[in-house]
Amino acid sequence: MGKQGGLAGIAPRYVVTKSNYIGRFMRGNQVLKKKLIYSAALLFIAACLVFLPACGRDTASFKKTMEKAEAGEPLAQLELGLMYSQGRGVTRDDKEALKWFSKAALQGNSEAQLKMGRMHAEGLGGLHNHEEALRWYLMAAEQENAEARFTLGIMYDEGLGVHQDYEEAAKWYRMAAEQGNSEAQLKMGRMHAEGRGVTLNHGEALRWYLMAAEQENTEARFTLGIMYDEGLGVHQNYEEAAKWYRMAASKGDASAQCRLGILYAYGRGVRSDYIEAHELWKRAASQGNACAQFNLGRMYNFRMGTLRNEAEAVKWYSMAAEQGHRDAQYGLGLIYYHGGRGVRQDYGTSVKWHTVAAEGGHSDAQYTLGMMYSKGLGVATDNMEAARWYSIAAEQGDPGARYELGTMYAEGRGVEKNYVLAYKWLALASAQKYEEAEESLRNLKEKMSLEQIDEGEKLSMDRKN
Repeated sequence: MGKQGGLAGIAPRYVVTKSNYIGRFMRGNQVLKKKLIYSAALLFIAACLVFLPACGRDTASFKKTMEKAEAGEPLAQLELGLMYSQGRGVTRDDKEALKWFSKAALQGNSEAQLKMGRMHAEGLGGLHNHEEALRWYLMAAEQENAEARFTLGIMYDEGLGVHQDYEEAAKWYRMAAEQGNSEAQLKMGRMHAEGRGVTLNHGEALRWYLMAAEQENTEARFTLGIMYDEGLGVHQNYEEAAKWYRMAASKGDASAQCRLGILYAYGRGVRSDYIEAHELWKRAASQGNACAQFNLGRMYNFRMGTLRNEAEAVKWYSMAAEQGHRDAQYGLGLIYYHGGRGVRQDYGTSVKWHTVAAEGGHSDAQYTLGMMYSKGLGVATDNMEAARWYSIAAEQGDPGARYELGTMYAEGRGVEKNYVLAYKWLALASAQKYEEAEESLRNLKEKMSLEQIDEGEKLSMDRKN
């Protein structure tokens, strides 16, 4: 998708006995121990010089904040809650944080209400109660807290502690988005693109994605790249796609790096540049991106700007295949089928990877697996299993599989002989310009009655429609 000599003739001063070796080791170890203790002491003193002033400032700040909080100042109570939750100037204590957030929240502080919602939702401070979380989020949202509104959108969108309700999710996302929350703007774009909780509207999706992208939202920029790359709701424009992918890629987005690499590899919207494609794919692959790993494998497998190296292709295909990348799994199957530089031909391993890809719905893998069962390559010859895989691939429109399945029905090989079904599959393969199918269809007609031909034609027409 691959000696030692003895001690004879060595001068005595170079012969290390067990006793003098141990003595040297112990003396050296004592010196090393002293050096390590001295170095550790220096590091400790340096750390104290650097961090103690800050610790002292945090402690002093904590005392002043405590005084104001105990006097009933809500902002001080919020800050004190933050200090306890972060362990700043005091030992971290989620229960104390909850106590002070609660005091500020009850005085109407929306940030504290938001924090109370989070603590209940995440089970911090010994509490885990989605209903309480919802109550606090609603209180903050009523005060136009954008983050609380966005969080309510997520809760209704994903059914977290509430009944899943896309319309309610869209309501809260829209409120937060109109306040400038870029994540909410991204969500609104998605909902309009999918018609979830709102009317399906690619123009509206584009508008929200652009708003989020203008706030440097990396995911929104990547999504805009996909829209222009594939012409989803916009006129296909590779230059525009490259622009948005580049913005997202510069922030380390691995998916954008992979997509931008593809544009460079094929010269779409940018000049063709395999070196740039390789660099982008290497950066994305180092983050575990399966798309990039697969494309690096393809570079080595198909000599895209480099010498062909099947062993290197296997390395990258394997990484992607282990993550479930179907094309990489199929690619591995093909390399092991043919063999190559640094990779021996191995039909058994080929069958393994073709099976994984085929079970994942890869039609080319299904066709090849059918052929391997038919010829007994890496497996025992099994025409019934061959027919099964050809049938699955044929239903997905693979012309080769349709031809092979048609011939199997014509010959009664692996399936019960059936001229009508043979006609159906051969006619479909012929309509797809599969060379061998047309002659096989002519030969088959000579064995069929007019009624059988008519029935086979109807079946093939139904399948085409």
